[in-house]
Amino acid sequence: MKKGFPLSIYENNLIALSSVDKALADKLKSITTNEKYEVFVTDMEHLGDLSIVDNRDATTIDNSTDSINNKLKEFEKFDNYYSLYFFGIGSGVFYEKLLTNTIHKKIYIFEPELELVYVVLNLIDFSKDILERRLIIKPSADINLFKVKQLIDSQSALYVKKYNLDIYSNYYDKYFDEIKKVNDAILLYFKHYLQDRGDSLEDTLIGFKHSSNRMLEMFKHPSMFRVLESLKNRKHAIMVSTGPSLEKQLPILKKYKDYLTILCVDASFPVLYKEGIKPDIVLAMERVPEVANFFKDVPAEFHKDVIFMLATVCHDEAFDSIKEGGIVCPYLRADEHNMNLGLEKWGYLGGGLSGANYLFNFAALANFENFVFIGQDLAFAKDGSSHAKGHVFGTDGNKIDEEFDGYLPAYGGNGKVATQKYWRLFLNDFVVAIELSKKVTNMQVYNATEGGARISNAVEIPFKTFCEDILDTKVKKTQLDVKYPLKTQVQKTTSKYIAKQKENLKLAKSVRKYAKKSFNLVELFLDRIKEFNNEELIQNVKDKELDELLNKIYIVKGKYSNPAFIHNFSSLFMSYLQHVEFDIAAAKTMRENTSEAIKLKKINYIKVHYEWLFRLWGSLDKIIEILEDSISSKNPYI
Repeated sequence: MKKGFPLSIYENNLIALSSVDKALADKLKSITTNEKYEVFVTDMEHLGDLSIVDNRDATTIDNSTDSINNKLKEFEKFDNYYSLYFFGIGSGVFYEKLLTNTIHKKIYIFEPELELVYVVLNLIDFSKDILERRLIIKPSADINLFKVKQLIDSQSALYVKKYNLDIYSNYYDKYFDEIKKVNDAILLYFKHYLQDRGDSLEDTLIGFKHSSNRMLEMFKHPSMFRVLESLKNRKHAIMVSTGPSLEKQLPILKKYKDYLTILCVDASFPVLYKEGIKPDIVLAMERVPEVANFFKDVPAEFHKDVIFMLATVCHDEAFDSIKEGGIVCPYLRADEHNMNLGLEKWGYLGGGLSGANYLFNFAALANFENFVFIGQDLAFAKDGSSHAKGHVFGTDGNKIDEEFDGYLPAYGGNGKVATQKYWRLFLNDFVVAIELSKKVTNMQVYNATEGGARISNAVEIPFKTFCEDILDTKVKKTQLDVKYPLKTQVQKTTSKYIAKQKENLKLAKSVRKYAKKSFNLVELFLDRIKEFNNEELIQNVKDKELDELLNKIYIVKGKYSNPAFIHNFSSLFMSYLQHVEFDIAAAKTMRENTSEAIKLKKINYIKVHYEWLFRLWGSLDKIIEILEDSISSKNPYI
């Protein structure tokens, strides 16, 4: 290894790696020779019977021709897998052979020893697969939820039901903790991925109906960007959440309220009112009518001049509960349908599962100099309370489920605190969002909650210290000034929006027509074969019939995959179709090593699409009805 290897191999790999993963390429550049490992090759041309010895403990990584062939034989059952995951790079020969199967679009390798990556990239030219991102090599020490979220593409995520982390060889058993860390991070990502998409079409369509009916009214109000413009000269912002620790911070906040831009989630508004602390901005993002309870009992004087950023999906009761003098600024949640309506000037907000997550992302857009959390516990207090005193729905709205939730590292690193699954998800969103904010803003993020769970990447600081040492108290803040759109702007935007939705309606009706027709044909076929066993299926079902049915399904999938349709509609029924998509992806992995296996795979593929077709045309029925109502003359906002 120290001499005799063609430099061109390594140079090619390093050039390719530099364009897709500069961080790893830079790390490899610091290695000039292998010291921890000795490499022995008996057949240099074909890298046959290659072995690598760890000089530190004399252990060997078995890369013999026989062991690699045995491993390839073992992996034949995964021939149709889109993505594969491995811990350990070995000699790289196994992966070189695995990559000859073009069905494998992603091979993820997590390696604990950087020097082994250096060795392999000197032996085998992987530059083409690295550039095409088919081969993805990552140091296992670097892996966390944030990195995994960046790493695994959406197509790989569809194969979640087939996920497995394979350990390359027994040599890697000594890296048990690293293996567990990588596996846990990937599993957590998949869990988050699934829960983020949910499984309720009804909930999604309720929000879609609220948003569609609210959209034309939104154009008459200040946009989110107008709000951001009004914040340009603000340096310090605080986000007030309703965790049980909030009570002890309120006296400090009351003392310094005139020097901080106060952002709060909807549930914090009545709590702040009781303390006489008027926020600058209140954000709501839920579609349920109960959101209105946070505003109803707060008097009009306290609403005056407060900016209420309400997502268009919010219930009418929430909008109607904002009293005269409050400044209502509806905003669009950042789903794909909204983002393809040509309404960029209104701005989109998302990136999380809670109002607090949304509000943090809004603060990142504002790019405050300093941002501080209080009341963001994400955990139960020692007395078991879940929320701050004064919360509209009480202090014990959530209960820990020991089996599924458990504990998180505590604020300050002092032990652990009890949590529940949704708080855990909110925390994961904060971790990812703070990491991203560091890449695109200059905002310093502080956590002055002084309780609850630790939030990675946020600097922990006592709230009093923040106010005394960091907060600028020389000049008091002024009232935020947001501009309303001109009538001509409202009319122009309304006309463009209605024209766009009419185009979308035409597209949706076309896909619905084909989906329903194909569903009916598949239903007839499945009804005819429902009593057949595998042998009867092979004997009685003709290939021509299967191919004709599959062709009908492919026509629908082709229309469904049209970028215009995907961008405008997939986010509306993603949660409804996604879980069927997982079954479809799993069906694709069935082997096709005999004519009988091919036929059974086709039948299974038709079966899993029966539910997919039903859900597709059924959801489009409802979406079309909502859109037609929202842009009809019956809409009071037209």
